[in-house]
Amino acid sequence: MKNKLIRKVLVRLFACVLGFFLSTNAIAQLPTAQTIASNMKLAWNLGNTLEAQCGETAWGAAVTTQRLIDSVKAAGFNTIRLPCAWDCHTSNGVIDPTWLARVKQVVDYCINDNLYVIVNIHWDGGWLENNVTTSAQSSVNAKQNNYWTQIANYFKGYNEHLLFASANEPNASDATGMSVLLSYHQTFVNAVRATGGNNSSRTLIVQGPNTNIGLTNTLMNALPTIKLHAGLWWRDTTMNPLNSVSSHRTPAGGICFTIGVKAIIPPRTPAAMLPTGRNLTWIPILR
Repeated sequence: MKNKLIRKVLVRLFACVLGFFLSTNAIAQLPTAQTIASNMKLAWNLGNTLEAQCGETAWGAAVTTQRLIDSVKAAGFNTIRLPCAWDCHTSNGVIDPTWLARVKQVVDYCINDNLYVIVNIHWDGGWLENNVTTSAQSSVNAKQNNYWTQIANYFKGYNEHLLFASANEPNASDATGMSVLLSYHQTFVNAVRATGGNNSSRTLIVQGPNTNIGLTNTLMNALPTIKLHAGLWWRDTTMNPLNSVSSHRTPAGGICFTIGVKAIIPPRTPAAMLPTGRNLTWIPILR
C-alpha cells in the first residue's frame, strides 16, 4: 500500500515536471534579428490609417481589408509597417479592447499572407515624440511602460513575423535629448520582455534621434540593454547616404538596421550604400 502511494506521488511529480518542460519549450526562442532581416525584402507602409486621430478613416483612408493586404503581397511586398495610435483610444490608462481587437485584425490580415508586420506607437498626438525632455521624462516613461505592457501582452503569442517598434520620429537633437530618448527605448524593451511568452525573444526596433542618420551616428553611442533577445534594430528615415554610418553599436546577438521610408526607391542600389563589416541591412519601405 505504501509503495503504491509512493509510485502515485512519483508519477504525478513526473507529470508536473514534464508539463513544465513542455510548456517552457512551447515558447520557442524566436529567430534572430539577422535571420529575420535577411528574410525581409521590400516593405509597404499602411499610412494615415491606424495612426489617424482618432479613428481609422479620420484622415480620409478607407477601412483596411484582407483584400488590400492580399494586393500588397501580390505586388511583391513581404513586410508591412502598421503605424498605430493608442493614446486617443485610451481611457484612464486602459487601451480600448475594441481598438486592440481592430489592430489585431489588421495584423492577422498580414499574418494570413505570411508577411512580416511591424507595429509601433506612432506620433499619437506627440506625447512621446514631442516630449523628449528631462521635464517630461518621468511621465512619458510611465505611459510608455503602460501602453507597451498592454500591447505586448495582447500579442505575445505571435511568432517572429510580428515585430514591435518603440516610437516613430522622436524629436531629439542633442546629448541630453538622446539620453532621455534612450530611457524611453529602455522602458519599451523592459516592458515588452517582462510580458514573457514569445516577447522574451521578439525582435524589437528603436529609433535614432529625429530618425536622422547623421544625428544617430553622432549621438547614439549606446543602445538599450536587452536580455533573452532575438535582436534590436535602430531605424533611420532620411535620404542621406549611409556610407558614414558607424557600425560599432551592434549589440551582441542583435543587428544594426536601417529602414528607409520613401515614396520611391532611390535609383542607387541600396547595398552599395552600406558600409562593410557588420550586420547591416537596408529594407526600403514604400508609402
